[in-house]
Amino acid sequence: MLKVIDKKNYKRFKGRKLKSVYRYSKQEWRCTTPRGTLVNIVYKGGIVALTGGNCEYDLGNKVFLLGSTSDYEEDFENEDLDYNLLKKKNKYPKISFQDVMDFMEWECDPEEIWDVCVGG
Repeated sequence: MLKVIDKKNYKRFKGRKLKSVYRYSKQEWRCTTPRGTLVNIVYKGGIVALTGGNCEYDLGNKVFLLGSTSDYEEDFENEDLDYNLLKKKNKYPKISFQDVMDFMEWECDPEEIWDVCVGG
């Protein structure tokens, strides 16, 4: 379902272990590692993005676009990549955190994953 779009950073974050995960919004998950590092995962426009840091202030300083539900090379061979065109194609399937975990080959105790969106 998800395809790698940044091979270098995908390899860097692949196969990690998480201590806890909770769904922050419909398209965002907040995670911690066993050493206390914060990791945010955002899924928007068919793209899975990751940012991390030692404190919340660090989140967003570096954002890595790791995966996509669209094959841009196949869909847009002779066209410029245009967000509005992607939106019209409506090619963004909903994903769960389990989809992200499978894609990234991450491990986390199932008792420590709360993949339920409570708010808007």
